Amino acid sequence: MSALDHTSTLHRPDAVTQAASLWLDRRTSGDMTPEQQADFAAWIAEPEHKQAYERLERTLQNVRGARDEIGVARLRAEARSRAKAARGNRWVAAIAACFALFFVGGVGSTLWFVGVGPQPERADTVAAISDPGLTAPRGTLIETAAGERLTITLDDGTEVTLNTRTQLEVRYSAGERVVALVEGQA
Repeated sequence: MSALDHTSTLHRPDAVTQAASLWLDRRTSGDMTPEQQADFAAWIAEPEHKQAYERLERTLQNVRGARDEIGVARLRAEARSRAKAARGNRWVAAIAACFALFFVGGVGSTLWFVGVGPQPERADTVAAISDPGLTAPRGTLIETAAGERLTITLDDGTEVTLNTRTQLEVRYSAGERVVALVEGQA
């Protein structure tokens, strides 16, 4: 007899354990006739039979309990996975919101810097000439705010572009035009 044959004989149930297994199967299926119930009562009356039957019954209960625990563990793992995915989605949403704010803020500040969009309020004369196509009247102070750029046309047709934080004074007399850069770049 080989070692494999010897091992396999150790795990073979004896006749009492086999009978207990059959009775346990019949009883758990729930379709025993009254005659079978009487036969079972007579069989289990033997202490050896009762012991084998109870051992198999406990084993079955342990297996069912383990199966239930595995099911609960699987449900817990799924719940943890869903919670982790939800937390991950919250981070993705928060990061997307931050990028959106940076984008909107960046575009807004760029537009403000180049002079597109709402401008800071200035004196009426300066505001009036900030519209494209208008000319600067004589004796005018033209200025730009921080981040603002402005292009204007003077009365004589000269076009001037003012950079951010720039002040330009324009004066005309009978034979001359005086353009003075008070501050900034033009």
